[in-house]
Amino acid sequence: MTFWRTADGGRLVPSSRVITSCSVPLQVPLPNRLLPARAAPRLYEKSLESNHPYLAMSLNNLAGLYQAQGRYAEAEPLYERALAIAKKALGPERPDVATALENYAALPRETGRSEDAREMEARARAVRAKHAAENP
Repeated sequence: MTFWRTADGGRLVPSSRVITSCSVPLQVPLPNRLLPARAAPRLYEKSLESNHPYLAMSLNNLAGLYQAQGRYAEAEPLYERALAIAKKALGPERPDVATALENYAALPRETGRSEDAREMEARARAVRAKHAAENP
């Protein structure tokens, strides 16, 4: 796993928690990066269709940021919406849907809802296995 040092040279952050939907460099302090991360879904909603995969990715990234900050109640509806958009835009059996499921599953796992997490992870594995079988 790769880690990034925060802008102030302090703690290390797993690369899985790095926001990729905004073009602001990692050297910008976290509070200043939050505005672009919040703005990205709104920009996509205004400029793209309501079920565009980029919107799903942006919502997923913002949910990941909120989850990393411990803002679980704000993160969960974003994960749900991102998953619904990905399923509608790409189809339920696509690798991007599996990724959305895996990302979402981390939240219930962190909040003590292991059964919910296991169900999402199992669904993600099934999607990946089906896709791999159909695309050798």
